[in-house]
Amino acid sequence: MVARNQTVAVSIALLVFCASSYAQQELIGTYQGSYKFPLQRHKPQTDIVTLEITSVDNGTVAGKLKAEGHDCPGDYSISGKYKNGKFQLQRSAGIIHGCGNDELVLNAEGGKLVGRVGTYHIELSK
Repeated sequence: MVARNQTVAVSIALLVFCASSYAQQELIGTYQGSYKFPLQRHKPQTDIVTLEITSVDNGTVAGKLKAEGHDCPGDYSISGKYKNGKFQLQRSAGIIHGCGNDELVLNAEGGKLVGRVGTYHIELSK
């Protein structure tokens, strides 16, 4: 009876691990969107963003972010954590002084990632 209970417990733990691992693998992919930011003496500008999540392993995230626009264009690496449907990511510094080196906080909502890059609202879709 004890061996059977241990087998059931191990089986349940394995199913939970596999389901969590599968859910994290679903997050891998390319997301596109934009964010607006104010410029002094000008109307708000928009940067177009492509976020590629290349790996999510035990909650550790890696990928790339490409920004196109007027503010801080360029390619950035991203890294951070994923837990309970929320990404806490750090964007690397950019080639333009003062660009990048900020935080992306995103919530996974269906096929979208919604949150902020730095202090600006962002929404990305797969």
